[in-house]
Amino acid sequence: MNPSILTATDLSEHAGAAIARAGTLAAAHGWPLNLSHVIHPGLLESLQALLGLAPQELGEQHEATIRQQLAELLASISPHADTASHCAVLHGKPADMLAHQARELAARLLVVGAHGQGFFNALRLGSTAARLIRRSPCPVLVVKQAAAGNYRRALVATDFFPPALAALRLTRELLPDAEIVLLHAVETPFEGKMQHASIAGELIDRYRQDAEREGLTKLRELVAREGLPADTVQLTRHGDIARLIIDEAEAQNCDLIVVGKHGLGPIEDFLLGSTTLNVLRESNRDVLVHL
Repeated sequence: MNPSILTATDLSEHAGAAIARAGTLAAAHGWPLNLSHVIHPGLLESLQALLGLAPQELGEQHEATIRQQLAELLASISPHADTASHCAVLHGKPADMLAHQARELAARLLVVGAHGQGFFNALRLGSTAARLIRRSPCPVLVVKQAAAGNYRRALVATDFFPPALAALRLTRELLPDAEIVLLHAVETPFEGKMQHASIAGELIDRYRQDAEREGLTKLRELVAREGLPADTVQLTRHGDIARLIIDEAEAQNCDLIVVGKHGLGPIEDFLLGSTTLNVLRESNRDVLVHL
């Protein structure tokens, strides 16, 4: 099956950014664009009580209206859309239904907005984002800003584990013309315990400097191994990882942040890692998450 992009809309006034971004990426690669809207199970019951219509009649009317709106949206953002592009109205819990549809379509990317109503508003708070990203079979792009052409500069955070490497390769596949900024956040194991044990600050600083030098060596090796331009920006920084990612994305004028799952253990797999969730919550830039 050819790659495709899946995006979803709650049809609110703030939902257009994700759809526009998905359309730009789909057009750039010639991929089908699938546009979906999820009707939560409790919505029709509430409307039925309010309007006094029969459940089946109300459901058919509501779904027909939604389908018409989706078709108009798809035509407006992708007038020359691939013939395989289509719209869908789904019924159920949004995170579950979108993950299921992404699996059914073998989507290469799931694009969602971080602003809107209902599900999309909850996405900002973290729990719904975590559930969606954890269940999605493909990378998830969370759009926070209005699309203004293709992404120009992407900050890719790397800890050199396979998920981070996959995130870098996905970025180059999706954005072959974008500049890459590589960031490795240096964590000093047991630093807190060393400070508590009154180990000299000079020794801790030396340990940290050694870790930064090792990080730079690994970054240079990564650039050479992946065939990145020799002048690719390579940064090692020490501190809170999520804060570093957010601050460096701003300092480097990046319009996209790319993260892989932080850590490899089952607990990190369940929680997604606090780094990923903190970046999703606190950054005002779009975030691409590759698990």
